Amino acid sequence: MLGGDQEEGGDSCVLIAPIPGVADAFALRDAKNPDAGTLRFAGDELRAAGLTTL
Repeated sequence: MLGGDQEEGGDSCVLIAPIPGVADAFALRDAKNPDAGTLRFAGDELRAAGLTTL
């Protein structure tokens, strides 16, 4: 899943992916700055933030 600048021609910079082997858990990182690290969220947390496709 990508996020960030969603305007036409814009670059997306947020990557969200499921964490393998962990039920309903996701990792989020900045694709433009991968050395900044990864944040981990439970699916409930992301859905509470409005990400309803999870």
